[in-house]
Amino acid sequence: MIALSLAGLDRSPDRSWAGGLRRAVAWAASIGYRAVTLDATQPGIRARELDRSARRDLAATLRRLELDLAGLDLWIPASHFADPEKADRAVAAAVGAIELTADLSTLVGDERGVVSLTLPEEPDAALVALLRARADACGVQVADHTWVAKSEDRLGADRSPDEPLGVGIDPPTVLIAGGDPAAAAASLGRGLKSARLANLASGGRAPLHAADGKLDELGYLVSLSTSGYERYLVVDVRGLGDQAGAASDAARRLLPHTPAPSTG
Repeated sequence: MIALSLAGLDRSPDRSWAGGLRRAVAWAASIGYRAVTLDATQPGIRARELDRSARRDLAATLRRLELDLAGLDLWIPASHFADPEKADRAVAAAVGAIELTADLSTLVGDERGVVSLTLPEEPDAALVALLRARADACGVQVADHTWVAKSEDRLGADRSPDEPLGVGIDPPTVLIAGGDPAAAAASLGRGLKSARLANLASGGRAPLHAADGKLDELGYLVSLSTSGYERYLVVDVRGLGDQAGAASDAARRLLPHTPAPSTG
């Protein structure tokens, strides 16, 4: 199961997805994706901006395009959760994203939604407990994509597929930290909450086909499969120069019967 994350898309007016959230999800569907991860930081999808009617309308758009909801990305700086001046707003955004994911998942009819975020390297125990409790109450999984030594142990999770708060893997983040995404996937097993698909090269985040890419894509995919990972594999094009090309390339490589690439 492959999904496309809409987080970090270039907001230039000449892009294929320009014109708002509905244009972006329509573009994702047009290049072959059957599931999307929405950007919880962008106008039109922030939880506080969507009343019940707006949520039903968004879900109807996804259903009309035959798109499932893989979840929401909430890429706010991890430091905001520990900053006394920003913590309240960061926590409110995280709780809002959890609740919005639960609502949209129910309305769309795919209750596998995951909220992806980054927590501080040493998260406050009260914050962890709050997010775990709210995710559990809403039936949503929360994936922390911060990667440090012993990442899989720092949240106090039992690595069960039913544990609501746990670790997510973003290959560039793992590689920068000196880790191996394939080994990380094998270690986490079915307790892995979210797996991204993105590459790292000498200049930073890179498309999957980058000549100097550091990700062993096949090894990573095999490890996810053999470890029992059953959630969406989320294609992540943040920070790339040719986001349209990278998204289309990933679809052609990983999804059957995809259309010709859409330029952006």
